[in-house]
Amino acid sequence: MLRFAAPARTLTAFALVIALAGCTAQSVSDATSQIPTKTATASPTPLPTPTVMTLEESAAAYKAGACRVNAQGQMFNQVWTSGSGDIGALRQAAATARDAMSTTATALDQGKWPEELRADIALVRDADFAQASILAQIATAPNWDSAMTNAFPALTEASAASQRLRSRLGLPADPSAC
Repeated sequence: MLRFAAPARTLTAFALVIALAGCTAQSVSDATSQIPTKTATASPTPLPTPTVMTLEESAAAYKAGACRVNAQGQMFNQVWTSGSGDIGALRQAAATARDAMSTTATALDQGKWPEELRADIALVRDADFAQASILAQIATAPNWDSAMTNAFPALTEASAASQRLRSRLGLPADPSAC
């Protein structure tokens, strides 16, 4: 029986070699390159905290918005009060004034204003958004008569707030002065 044991072991070893021959050998570098490695991740950089504008920065920002709105508002008012019936000119003037109002109101909303200006900034911002809404309706009116049915909101509080802001920021009292 010992005679058969040696050939049986040889046959088993041969079968094992044949079975493993189908597997590809990996080099050490190949094997290690497939091991997932932990990469260092940068910690998220915190966003900078917005700083409150100085009074000088506030004056420049407020004046830029006021000048934009006033220039476009004057052009709109010329067409609005002309009674010309030119709906194309009225729509264009209303759309341009609407965009100026919306841009300015958004800038007022996003600004980091000094505490003593915030309440008045909010009044002016809200008035600008309200006027932009009316101007949007005029810009899409089907005809002159339809456009003329729109009424602008009273701006008493916003006008007073604007004058307080101009005074506190050292700007001219005349709203059209840029």
